[in-house]
Amino acid sequence: MNALILRTIVGALAVVSSFCTSLSALAQSSTQESISPQKNQGHPPADLARQGAAKQEQIQGSSRKLVDELGAMIDEYERNGLNGEETKGLKGLKGIFSRLSDTDMEKIVALLKSASGPADGKTALAAISGAYAQQKGVLIQLKQILASYAADQEALELAENVRQLADRQAANLQAAIETAQWSLAGAKPAEGAVEASLQAQEAEQKAIAEESKIFQEKIRAFAKKTGNKEVAERFNKGIEDISKIVPTLEAAKDSLAGKKLFEAVGNEKTARDQMRQLARTITPPRDASELLREASLTLDKLISQQKAMLATTKETLAKPIEQWLAEELKKKQSWQMAQLAKKPETAGLLALPLEKMAQAEPIKQIYGNYVRAVMEPLSGMEDRQGDMANQADLLSQDLDKSAKPAAELLRSAIPPMRDARTALNGKDAAAASKDEAGAIDAMEKAKASLGQQLAAAEKSEALAGDKAGDLKEIQKQTQELKAEQAALAKATAARRRRSRRPPPPRSRPNSSRKRPSSNSRRPPKRRPQPPRWERPQPT
Repeated sequence: MNALILRTIVGALAVVSSFCTSLSALAQSSTQESISPQKNQGHPPADLARQGAAKQEQIQGSSRKLVDELGAMIDEYERNGLNGEETKGLKGLKGIFSRLSDTDMEKIVALLKSASGPADGKTALAAISGAYAQQKGVLIQLKQILASYAADQEALELAENVRQLADRQAANLQAAIETAQWSLAGAKPAEGAVEASLQAQEAEQKAIAEESKIFQEKIRAFAKKTGNKEVAERFNKGIEDISKIVPTLEAAKDSLAGKKLFEAVGNEKTARDQMRQLARTITPPRDASELLREASLTLDKLISQQKAMLATTKETLAKPIEQWLAEELKKKQSWQMAQLAKKPETAGLLALPLEKMAQAEPIKQIYGNYVRAVMEPLSGMEDRQGDMANQADLLSQDLDKSAKPAAELLRSAIPPMRDARTALNGKDAAAASKDEAGAIDAMEKAKASLGQQLAAAEKSEALAGDKAGDLKEIQKQTQELKAEQAALAKATAARRRRSRRPPPPRSRPNSSRKRPSSNSRRPPKRRPQPPRWERPQPT
């Protein structure tokens, strides 16, 4: 939607720009008249001004019609409770077009009409030049609004880039946690697996640190060039945030290079959380409906992740020893039971009742190995669960103003998420499953509440009409204004060129006296004479 408003303002900018061009052409034409009046005898300035005034009145009428339609759109949106950033932008656009139509264009029309009479040429030229300067001021205002919308788009792009970098940091952090879990559990992965994992993590961490420096420079440059006070405040805060992030990322990179895995995990986690906060800081304010839609998608993603985690946790639930033992005994090819049967000291265990067999120490050892193998996927899951709790907390803060009931329901999912994290850290899959299910239930309720508010917002938008269609129509009319203004400028320039042509040579009046032909004006040919000594001598 912002893109449509942006294109509308671009069209408006073209209208005012071409309007200034026509005024400049008229001023230059009037200047030529004041310098060389004999050159404009075929096209007097009065005629040029009269034609320009008529055309300018047509453009003024189109501009006023555009103001009326913008006002109708704004009223309809406000009646349906749509008072977001787009409505503010349309109000600003309406105000500028109102001043353009009622003040600047009106003044230009009056000046052109006065110039079409017997007014002093120098006085009219001074008035037109003043109006031209005033119109340039309106052009500057339009450029400022255009710059504001362009700044919002650039800010959104920067925020999204930082958010993606935070996601990459979260993935690298998870890899570091899993590597650390191998060390704590005394696991023996494939030869070279740990070294290869650390090298990949170090390379990715280095890339993240370098990209963060690029974003730091972009945020600084953006804060300096923006003329919007609110945007500048957000990005100045962003400069403070990223000045803390860059050293943290460098420390994480150095820790991985020095094989200090646990130290790297702490720095990576801090950097991940800081980058997510930075993205929220520099993101420009959004309309309520847009925010609700984005929050709904984020919440769906959180619910899907929590459900996947619950499924994994349930798979790590070890069976009771007697159930496991009964299933092992039923297997035709159980390697562990076959090993017990081969040894004389343990062969008799297989003949005992199931309850007594479960109490035997060799059976308990085998069962312990089974439990550890089943619970291995739990390694590293506690940090993912903690990260999801942090994301839910940030989302609830975003919804506090626009969807308070949904925010409260989502906030109620955070305690069971944190309890699940504690249980996962203690390898208590049963308790973790219960807490994860409770978190899913709370998030589902928040989703239902958010869906109701989103449906209400979408209904209001439907009652308010098609924003996109309305803005496209405004854009179309703006382009028509631009074409009319450009045509006026072209016509004025053409008339000025014609007025500069030298007059054709005057034809001489006809004479009753017949003029002699070209042949009659030539002297008669003389007959050739003999040389003097051959001429006859007189007697």
